[in-house]
Amino acid sequence: MLAFAAFLFADDGFDGFGSSLPVPEGLAVDMGAKADYSAQLGRPYAAALAGYSYGSDIFDMAASLEYLNDGKYTPSESWMSRVGGLYMVMNEGYTRLKFDNLAFTAGYLKAHGTVDTPYDSYINGNHIGSLGADISYKNGGFSYESRWISVNLNSRWAYGADYGSLSGKQWEDRGANYRSFSYAWGNLRLGYEESALYIGRPFDPLYFFSPMPAILTNTLINQTTSNPWVQNSNDNSMMGLFSEYKTEDLYLEAQFCVDDINIPYFLKYNEDKFAWSLGGSWDSSYGKFSFYHGGATQFTYESTYAGVGTVNAYPYQYTYFPLSTAPTPGSADTSNSDLLDITDNSIGFMYGENSLAFKFGYQNRILPDFLGGLDFAAHFEYVLNGIKSPDNPWQAYENDTQIPYRIGLFREDGVLEQRMIADASANAKLGDLRIGLGIMIGEILNRLAVVPVVAGEPSMYVPQAGKNQFVFELALSLKYAFAVPE
Repeated sequence: MLAFAAFLFADDGFDGFGSSLPVPEGLAVDMGAKADYSAQLGRPYAAALAGYSYGSDIFDMAASLEYLNDGKYTPSESWMSRVGGLYMVMNEGYTRLKFDNLAFTAGYLKAHGTVDTPYDSYINGNHIGSLGADISYKNGGFSYESRWISVNLNSRWAYGADYGSLSGKQWEDRGANYRSFSYAWGNLRLGYEESALYIGRPFDPLYFFSPMPAILTNTLINQTTSNPWVQNSNDNSMMGLFSEYKTEDLYLEAQFCVDDINIPYFLKYNEDKFAWSLGGSWDSSYGKFSFYHGGATQFTYESTYAGVGTVNAYPYQYTYFPLSTAPTPGSADTSNSDLLDITDNSIGFMYGENSLAFKFGYQNRILPDFLGGLDFAAHFEYVLNGIKSPDNPWQAYENDTQIPYRIGLFREDGVLEQRMIADASANAKLGDLRIGLGIMIGEILNRLAVVPVVAGEPSMYVPQAGKNQFVFELALSLKYAFAVPE
């Protein structure tokens, strides 16, 4: 049972409260509780986690949810406001069929990328959950994966007052698809990956089932109206290459992503819409050292489609929610809401476009004579953020032809947000019980704020000179996992 517990808690964050639920053979139950003090909130808060799973040779299922009162979102039901402002989050809830080389998973899934990096260019490294499905296949050196992500489906929310002709209308249904092809030669794996984002429907079977590259699929269905198979859509896609190198103690990754608007290159405006990641880890006799870097040029994840009367306000955001602020309950206007951090909303690179991120890490097992040893981990992250807006395609410009021919980093910025965050954690296992203690400390300089820039258009994330925020969290967590005897 100790091996199962070690696997269960292998991917915990600094607070020892990771929420992914593995699926061992048979029926298993997972429970946890956390007490946390946050300087940002100016108060303590608590969380509780509960889940169960069942695993067999060909069938798996898992369900996991979390209750929190950290103030990030409003209470899920009225009675929760009377018990500390609790709200509920579904972490996972899925079923899986698996065969020798093939697996099909559907339900509420945590999104994951292809390479092992917190700065994946296509899938947010925070592994945000949503309704979806996944087909994966591996045979010898060849691997293939196709994933559907339901972004918005029959939402109860409406666009805010700054969305022009869309103001007051229900959020459009939106969906996304991710796909990767790869081949491995020994320790080296090379591959192609892509994503597509579309509106007007939460699911598009053609992107999910067809292995044709997304840019060609969109070209096919978005031709002149003289063709009978065309659809009323103009979808957005990202594409690129990745590589991995793995040995027993070394891991290296590199990833390059380009917006389809760059194709054909040298023949269009606003080119150089790129995102990338690179990094890896080394497991030495002194512990495991890691370094990761990611970034994206300005406008990389911007909406690139505009309709009549909606030049800068069309819902093609490469985000889970088409807004930059958390919704105000009972109101379609988000102008007075709290900031929704970009890392809680991005589908792709967690910090969105116009940003650079660097992360250093260290892991080791320490104090072997104390409770059988502690799993220790420490990280330091440095991030630069410039002006960005997933809601406003060309930001302060009216159309793409006004943007400089070559896009770069921080071109429009007089000041940048700087995030400098360090964390450390120590976790001990006592049979099936896991105890964790974690601390996070840092500073955010010139903190991003969502402010209006162009009258009548969606607000944007803009660094605010001199507006700084001290970051401090201290967390104690308990998690208990056990297998149900057969």
